[in-house]
Amino acid sequence: MGFQELELEVFLFQHREMLPMSSKLPAQMTFEDRVRFLSHDGITNLPELVDAQQNLYNLGYGLAVFIAVRAIALDGDVVTTKISIGCDATSRTAADGGLLLGPEPGLNAHNKFEADTSLTRNDFFLADGDNFSFNGSLFAQMYNTAKETSNGNFDRAAIAKYRSDRYDESLNTNPNFYFGPKSLLLYGAASFVYENFPVFGGDGIPDIDTISSPQRPTLYSPPSQFFGAVDNGDGTYSHVPERIPANWSNRRTAYTLPEIAEEIAYQYGNYPKLFGGNAGVGNFLALESFGDLIVNGTIPSTATAGDFLCLLYQLAVDNVPGYASNEPQLTLQAITFILTNINPVFENQGCELKII
Repeated sequence: MGFQELELEVFLFQHREMLPMSSKLPAQMTFEDRVRFLSHDGITNLPELVDAQQNLYNLGYGLAVFIAVRAIALDGDVVTTKISIGCDATSRTAADGGLLLGPEPGLNAHNKFEADTSLTRNDFFLADGDNFSFNGSLFAQMYNTAKETSNGNFDRAAIAKYRSDRYDESLNTNPNFYFGPKSLLLYGAASFVYENFPVFGGDGIPDIDTISSPQRPTLYSPPSQFFGAVDNGDGTYSHVPERIPANWSNRRTAYTLPEIAEEIAYQYGNYPKLFGGNAGVGNFLALESFGDLIVNGTIPSTATAGDFLCLLYQLAVDNVPGYASNEPQLTLQAITFILTNINPVFENQGCELKII
């Protein structure tokens, strides 16, 4: 979430202001039942992140580990396992204060955990670096897509179409647009909108009342919905802090790595896109190949959900080719940290694992 928009930036970055649930997980949650899982100072760590994702969204242990480990390896410190859920706080996250290994930029760093084509945030280079503020016009576009596609529900068909539209929009307007292989994780994050936001997750209805605040909050009616989008009554949306809805219940069953891979395969498979980046608008440079699945800049239509799952593993443990330093290179220390933590959760998934 996220996780500031649930694009798998969703839980960690966008929803840092939410009030997570109590570990007791009663069927109906009230604000009195909630406690904060993440540290209030903006610095969190691996155990805290894994615990929070499991208890809040009922993510499976493997998926929770995968998300947290990837975020820390890219934006945090693999020795302390600390990470800033906002901007650079190297002096507080790094084992040596950043003296030897350099800055640790936190989740707001561009083209690491955060990337272009966000559901409701601007591309970094289209907003003078403001890739974190809510964009009401983008939320309105997403809702219009939901109305055109799925009777106003933010289901997998609507989100798949909207993710495709956001790619096309960035491609045609952002001279520095970049869509590398790791951008597949944005599809996984987007699946939270319909797999984790509704009451009881995928068994619920991802409607507008769950996704946004139906009316401007008052002292007696606090903001409560996931995106914090407030309908201004004229087709535009303003923003209030995101909150977990009152009396909300999470998924009945854990959301697992194979399930999120299936949703990524569905969204990408219905609207396949080229991986690569712009060197100016109208000058797109496609990547060639990566791993066993990406060939000539795209993923074959014959790829299965299992293929996508193993690609997620490859994207986590291998350095990915990119343009103009858009793909951060993992150090040997970071790769060792990743393998130590995610090899066990991929052990029975049918993927070829790297040896530590």
